[in-house]
Amino acid sequence: MGDQKNLFLAIGISIIIIVIFQLIFPQQMPINQPKNNEVSEVQTSSSDTSNEIDDAKTIISKNEILLEDERILINNDYLSGSINLTGAILDDLILLKYKESLESESKNINLFYPDGTENPYFVEFEWKSKGKIDTELPSNKTKWSTNNTELSPNNPVTLHWVNKDNIVFKIIFEIDENYMFDITQIIENKTNKSLNIFPRRTIKRINMPDTIDFFILHEGLISVVDEKLKEKKYKKLLKECSDNSNSKDPDCDIFNQNGWLGFTDKYWMSTLIPDQNKNFNSVFKHYNKGRDIFVARYFEDSGNIINPNSNHKFEGKLFAGSKNLNILNEYENTFKIQRFTDAIDWGYFSFLTKPISYAINWFYGYAGNFGLAIIAFTILMRLILFPLAQASFKSMAKMKKLQPEMQSLKETYPNDRQK
Repeated sequence: MGDQKNLFLAIGISIIIIVIFQLIFPQQMPINQPKNNEVSEVQTSSSDTSNEIDDAKTIISKNEILLEDERILINNDYLSGSINLTGAILDDLILLKYKESLESESKNINLFYPDGTENPYFVEFEWKSKGKIDTELPSNKTKWSTNNTELSPNNPVTLHWVNKDNIVFKIIFEIDENYMFDITQIIENKTNKSLNIFPRRTIKRINMPDTIDFFILHEGLISVVDEKLKEKKYKKLLKECSDNSNSKDPDCDIFNQNGWLGFTDKYWMSTLIPDQNKNFNSVFKHYNKGRDIFVARYFEDSGNIINPNSNHKFEGKLFAGSKNLNILNEYENTFKIQRFTDAIDWGYFSFLTKPISYAINWFYGYAGNFGLAIIAFTILMRLILFPLAQASFKSMAKMKKLQPEMQSLKETYPNDRQK
């Protein structure tokens, strides 16, 4: 009986491993972009609790929009795109390693789209004030100047703008070889008055994107707040974090000491990563003025007063790209980003799926082919389960030897099962 239990246990574990593997590595299908009927241009007010302005625009193609404004080009081995110098908005990003389908002529995945297209999805870098101030702040209409026309590894770009009071605003963009941007906002107060100004960063996604809506796969808001993973699907974000909601979820506006926040798709993700050494407030919200607008943003927890003739620096990072386990793991270790690999949805059986994925990726690092990696992992599991399999084989062999005697007993006492 004990040998039979071992056999059933081995079979059960094997089935679980096969099912989990299928969930971790589903067949990649072409990516369909969200469908939207119209788009808006969004301006934010000085306060997160205020209503945000939404001015409708005529929908045109992405290429037409890219020709309208002066832009800084983005180039590395994994990304291409541009930053709009009007508003300093990162609204054009293409993933060079991934295509919409397996066809050779298929287009690369477009992650970010500018306002005015069918699929607005972009990142804003702003300064806001606590209360009214008598100086001008940059807006999404501001024309920024730059010292360079291309952003690439080892080639940072600085945007600057000076208002009428001689207050200098700067944004420094840097990019690595993969998917990580390092972004610094600087304000130089060259006046004789104190300023109650704070920087903030926002990812906006306009209109409800198409999602698979599969219970085991999360698509929507994702964040880690003080080591706790928080996820909200778009429908839940609309219900719990909307400006139209009578009672908002407390998780929609949180004071943090560390973490990150953004939006995740099945394969791709865009997340803001604050300076992990400073406290900050994260805000998740939805509002609707003719269309749904989803927001993930953060700003320094500061009642910082910028004194006369002093500077203030606001540092942080932006990840925008593929949820590649090796890359996420490298960023998590290098920049001490808490639970960054949990951007991948490991499902309810994460205690199994996560180590299995690490093991297969380890084999892939040596084999260079996922097919060979899966074969190697299968052999490894066979070796691990060999003692159970061997015990079951011995039990079956013993039962085979007893089979003739048992058959003889059945024939001798056909009507007496007890004997």
